[in-house]
Amino acid sequence: ISLEGNFQIDTIRSSEEHIIFNKKKRHRTFHIISDQHEPPIGDVILFRTTKKIVEQLVVDTLQNKPKNRFCQGLCNNAVEVATSRKVVIENGIEELVRLPIDGQLFDENQDIGVDIDDPQCTIPVLRKSSLFRLAKQLSEDECYKLGVQLHISEKKLSSIESTSAFKTAMFEMWRPTRPNETLVFNLVKALKIIDKDNEADAVQEAFTDNIEFKPVVLDN
Repeated sequence: ISLEGNFQIDTIRSSEEHIIFNKKKRHRTFHIISDQHEPPIGDVILFRTTKKIVEQLVVDTLQNKPKNRFCQGLCNNAVEVATSRKVVIENGIEELVRLPIDGQLFDENQDIGVDIDDPQCTIPVLRKSSLFRLAKQLSEDECYKLGVQLHISEKKLSSIESTSAFKTAMFEMWRPTRPNETLVFNLVKALKIIDKDNEADAVQEAFTDNIEFKPVVLDN
C-alpha cells in the first residue's frame, strides 16, 4: 500500500514509503492527516508484487560410455541435448486499485476529528463517548444480553455485573483500544438479536455518516 498526494496515512510519510497489507485481515482503517492548509488531495494505491514464469532453452552435453574398446573409436562420445527449463523471474509490481482522496468532497458535518480522550479510535460511532450514549438506551438486562452476543464470557460479565457502572464497563471490556470496522457490524448484529432494531439502525446510520451514535427520537 502506497500513497501519492499532500497527505499522510498511518505511518506513511511520503510516496517513497509503503506498508505491507496483513493477509490475515480483510480490511484496514486509514486515518488521513494533512499538514498543509489546503484540503488533502491524492491517491491511496494498492499494489502487489508479480512473478513471471518463463522457459529458457538450455543445452546439455552428455558423454557416451562405450561398452568395449572396439566401439570407442566408432561412437561419438559427446551428444548435445537441448532441454527447456521453467525459470521464475520477478517482474516488478502490479497496481490493483487506486483510491482517490479529495478533501474538497468531505462533508463538513462529518465528525472526522480525533477525541483527545480516546485518540486511538478513528471510528466515531465506536468512541467510548458514543458507546456510553448507546448504553443509556439499554437496561442492565439488555446490556448483559448484548455482552453475551458480543462474545464476552458470562464469567467476565458476572465479574462486573454488581458494579454501579455495569453498562459502561461492559462496553469498555468489549471494545479494544484501537477498534476496526468489523466491530460495528458485530454490534449492529448483536443489537438486532436482542430486539433493539432502532438502536441497531442508528448505529449503522452513524457509521455511514461517520459520526457518533445519536439516540433515536420516536414520534408520538
